[in-house]
Amino acid sequence: LDNLVVIHNGLDPATVAPSRDRETVRRHYGFADHEPVVCMMGNLRKWKGQETVIQALAAVRPHFPDVRLLLVGETSVADADYESRLKGLAAELGLTHHVVFTGYQSNVADLVVASDVVVHASLAPEPFGRVILDAMACHRPVIASRAGAIPEIVVENETGLTFPPGDAAALAVQLRRVLDDREFADRLARQGHTRLIEHFHVRQ
Repeated sequence: LDNLVVIHNGLDPATVAPSRDRETVRRHYGFADHEPVVCMMGNLRKWKGQETVIQALAAVRPHFPDVRLLLVGETSVADADYESRLKGLAAELGLTHHVVFTGYQSNVADLVVASDVVVHASLAPEPFGRVILDAMACHRPVIASRAGAIPEIVVENETGLTFPPGDAAALAVQLRRVLDDREFADRLARQGHTRLIEHFHVRQ
């Protein structure tokens, strides 16, 4: 295998630039400055793992009563009823006012900078996971499901955290670690940005 070279997808961080500041976006969605906000980006499809994130939010809420979740993305034709299913789950868990479905967004960086942590929760192995680089470009800590290419991007406890795909309890533990410790979260975000520049910048 000495003659094989892995060339990862590259990103130019300059292309991931918010058009609105954190406070403006938070006001738009009715979030107070002190409320912890979790962001997940991607089409609303079962294999993307939005159900896992909602279940984890329910486990986190007793410790962070004002926690909010931004689900950024639209429902695909093949999963037309999935958004209703997710809203039903949120209602069942008492999270209707804690989960916001933003629909399609032309500039996801706006939502990322308004958040405190970005979650990637795919149940199936992702070939790469571009949204993780988007979060790193915006200096936000990342928690991602440990499958596919994710371990190639996220260095555990250094540039982000991981959890077994579909394990809501494990995701809740990692969310609490980040939301409980701002210094730890900032360190993950800072080192994640450095990893993006050094390993995944399009120049590489």
